[in-house]
Amino acid sequence: MIKLSDYLNYINNEIIQTRKKADENAILIAKEYANHEYLKYFKAPRYVSINIQMDIPLKFKNIDTLSTEDFKPDDTKFLLDLSEKMKAVNKEEDKLFINLHLEMEEEGLRLITFTDKGGQQIEEIIFE
Repeated sequence: MIKLSDYLNYINNEIIQTRKKADENAILIAKEYANHEYLKYFKAPRYVSINIQMDIPLKFKNIDTLSTEDFKPDDTKFLLDLSEKMKAVNKEEDKLFINLHLEMEEEGLRLITFTDKGGQQIEEIIFE
C-alpha cells in the first residue's frame, strides 16, 4: 500500500511537471507572437495557478504512527468509523474521488530579441 506522503509527493511532482510544460508552451507561443507581423505588438497569454485545492478522500487500511502520549486508541474502531465516513463521502467503496479546484490568474510574456555590443543576438523574456 502506498504511503500518504509518497502519494502527496507524486501529486506535487505532477503539478510541477504540468507547470513546466505550460511554461515551455508559453515560450513557444511567445516566439510565434514575436515573429508575427501584427501579434508581435501584443503580449503572449500565460496563466498562473495561484491556488490549487484538492479534496482527496482516502481509505485507510493501517495506521503506523509514533506516539509520545501514553494512551491506547482502539485502532479497529477508529478504522471502522473512518471507513464508514469515507463510504458516506464517496458513496462507492472502491473509487477514489479527487475534486480539483484550480484558480488561475492571467499573466503575459513578451519575447524581445536584440543584438548586444559584441554582435551576439540575445532573446529576453519579459513577464507582464
